[in-house]
Amino acid sequence: MTNYSRFAFPVKIVSSDNSRANNDGFFQDDHASLDDEFSPGVFELLKVMSSNIMKSLPGSFLIWRPIAYLTNARDFNDATAVKVSQLKDVDSMGSHDLDSVLGAVFGNRTLAVKMQAMNVSFGLPEDGFFFGTNYTVWNLVVGLGLPPKDNFSPLIISAIIVVVTAPIAIGISGVVCLAVKRISGRMRPETSVIRS
Repeated sequence: MTNYSRFAFPVKIVSSDNSRANNDGFFQDDHASLDDEFSPGVFELLKVMSSNIMKSLPGSFLIWRPIAYLTNARDFNDATAVKVSQLKDVDSMGSHDLDSVLGAVFGNRTLAVKMQAMNVSFGLPEDGFFFGTNYTVWNLVVGLGLPPKDNFSPLIISAIIVVVTAPIAIGISGVVCLAVKRISGRMRPETSVIRS
């Protein structure tokens, strides 16, 4: 048994806004996220962005969370890790690349663009997911332009508002009720009992 994940594949990234002459490339960014709505319990967000985005210009990007699900339910208990290597420069396309989408789009014209590659692997040592489920789901967003900002969804904002305002409203209601009770107790006319 090895200490490596059970499934891995290479990903090559090419963008025409990255110039090989300027040594521009893609940049990896790993940061904490505010929202875990679509992957409960995972607050880490990984990005690969083209050099234009680092200059606040539209470019290309990849965004994902470092988790893969082993069932369609997307439950944290049925998940495994996703590991991504650092980006490495690729000098030219191999013969197998010419038969892929990469070859269909760029052909042999990769000398003018920057091409980089990374390895993506699923699973942890001895977690047994590969033979246990034969099912893996990994979500990845690929886009052009500027990457979306990391914001809370309207559902999360609504939940936060309810959680914050409910105790405040209950507290204010309690204070008002106590004040009314004290004030009404003081306003009762005093009655005296006459004994004969």
